Amino acid sequence: MEQQLLKELVEMSNRYGGDPRYVLAGGGNSSWKDGDAMYIKASGYSLATIGAAGFTGMDRKKLDELMKKTYDGVGDAAREAAVLSDIMGARLPGYEALRPSVETPLHNLFPYAYVLHLHPALVNGMTCGQGGEEAARGLFGDAMVFVPECKPGFELSKLCGRLIDEYTGRHGAAPKLVFLQNHGVFVAADSVGEIDVIYTDIMGKIGSMVAEAPVGGVEEFLCVADGAIYGASCDAASDAASSVAGGASTTPDSVRLIVDSIMALPSPPSYVYHMTNADIAAFLENEECFQPLGGAFTPDHIVYCRAYFLYVGDRYGLAGQYAGYTVKHGFEPRIICVRGAGAFICTDTAAEADNARALFADAVKVAVYSRSFGGPRHLSPELVDFITHWEIESYRQKIAQTKI
Repeated sequence: MEQQLLKELVEMSNRYGGDPRYVLAGGGNSSWKDGDAMYIKASGYSLATIGAAGFTGMDRKKLDELMKKTYDGVGDAAREAAVLSDIMGARLPGYEALRPSVETPLHNLFPYAYVLHLHPALVNGMTCGQGGEEAARGLFGDAMVFVPECKPGFELSKLCGRLIDEYTGRHGAAPKLVFLQNHGVFVAADSVGEIDVIYTDIMGKIGSMVAEAPVGGVEEFLCVADGAIYGASCDAASDAASSVAGGASTTPDSVRLIVDSIMALPSPPSYVYHMTNADIAAFLENEECFQPLGGAFTPDHIVYCRAYFLYVGDRYGLAGQYAGYTVKHGFEPRIICVRGAGAFICTDTAAEADNARALFADAVKVAVYSRSFGGPRHLSPELVDFITHWEIESYRQKIAQTKI
């Protein structure tokens, strides 16, 4: 029976993980409880491809004890390190090789068998909107809990625990739907079928509020992979067919010149992808138009695209603005947005490039969707700084350099 239910967890995870409406890159998490044990997706695994071996077995009683702690008198870094150590210590025998998700204690708060936490662009158009909470309450009423912006990790788990307890006290049962501001949504239920019903309801109701949808799709005119220039795409399967000889004639001169400028930087990236579409072009028209993309929407955008995109209004000033960005932030930009040309994704590995492309396109969609919910709301600078320097997210960035 246990193996059959774990199989259902794997099948649910793969189904949602393979649907780009719901999951991109390594985003999202899933879990299943069996009495005093919980099985949750280990860090570094993708929902789309995870198998039973990618889930970490956890002792729920130890997780309950963890949530009673306060970790008082220490800073953020020391607290989160101590929490991580306690989460590691709650693994069941035989699962010591897997690193549990930092959201493990939060999953354990729900009394339901299945929990599926996702970050769909449509949902985050609402949760990252200035009027997101008001819209959520109008659409879902007492069926949901809305969690305000909070540091991920232990503080978020504690806040969610308090709000879930308050909801349970009022309604006599724990919530099955929890929205997190600038983060995504948790859905919990005792069956995969009910998880599906709730997610269908979420997407339908939020979709009904959208007055303007993203255009979808992107054009790619030129890219660079390990020093070689390709036309349109340099995916491994099409490398031979899309050499510079075959694609250069369709590449705008401005795009080629910008790629040349990027490759002439003191430490050029190994991979450069060009992306554009009508939405991207509109956001890059000027600095005011760019503001919806001027901050990070969610932790995933920080992990895969870095905290801020670089906006370049005049391509001739790219090198100087690139240097200024690096001095200001202490790291190089992963996304360079150039007026009149599009976005240029700059990474050191192919996996990083794929993830950054997907999450940049997602940020554009979230920015468009947010117009229907009062306009964009970005993560606060304090939270961006916390996430940027958090060991958990540094680990995810390291894992993002490869694919599991």
